[in-house]
Amino acid sequence: MIYLFQCVTLDDWTPIMYVIIYGCSVTYDEDELDLCNPDVQPEYIIGVIYFTIFIFLGNFCLLTLFIGVVGMAMEEADDEHKEQERIFLRVAKTVQSQGIDESTLLKYREVFDSIDFTKANKIGRIELRFGLKLADVTLTDREFDMLWKKVDKDKSAAIDYAEFLEFMFD
Repeated sequence: MIYLFQCVTLDDWTPIMYVIIYGCSVTYDEDELDLCNPDVQPEYIIGVIYFTIFIFLGNFCLLTLFIGVVGMAMEEADDEHKEQERIFLRVAKTVQSQGIDESTLLKYREVFDSIDFTKANKIGRIELRFGLKLADVTLTDREFDMLWKKVDKDKSAAIDYAEFLEFMFD
């Protein structure tokens, strides 16, 4: 498996191919002797066909995987950026409609960040419960569920900063 991985990543794969194609008579240094099995006969045609197919298909798969991973990461980053823009616009709208000054806005952001334990820019149910407990607010499960439905307006199972700010000024 190590030799196959070495071939598919094109990391010094030619000595392996030469041993298969020409046999042990073409080893160039002592490190290549462990590739040799004197009982195996050289297979020129089979070796050439095998390595041609293996290298092309293996590299095609690795290249496709690499491009796929990079493409997905770029798409996720773009989606996250668009979501942050939407949140920013909703925050700006709340600030304008409620007449919130910058220092008050920063204080609410500090409160939001202090109960956002995962640093995901979203508050989950457990984090909100903890924040309410810190504020010395005790709610029954039913009351908490009603509060959650009111705060989580987009039904995303998490509260972003814009929803938090809208709730605080409603």
